[in-house]
Amino acid sequence: MYSNTLVEAINPWNLGNDGSAIITGFEISPVKKVNLSLNYQDWLAYAENGNDEHFIYFNLQFKF
Repeated sequence: MYSNTLVEAINPWNLGNDGSAIITGFEISPVKKVNLSLNYQDWLAYAENGNDEHFIYFNLQFKF
């Protein structure tokens, strides 16, 4: 995501929130009515002093 640069400005108006997202994962059903999933989410800030964020999620679903 990129924010616009306003007229007579040097940097984009919302540079602190500009960045790139990566989302990937997979889901498996080892037995009937049970699902497992593992997901990875990553946020890479474009600003040099921006905060990069990395998350790993594991989900378990039971169906009754």
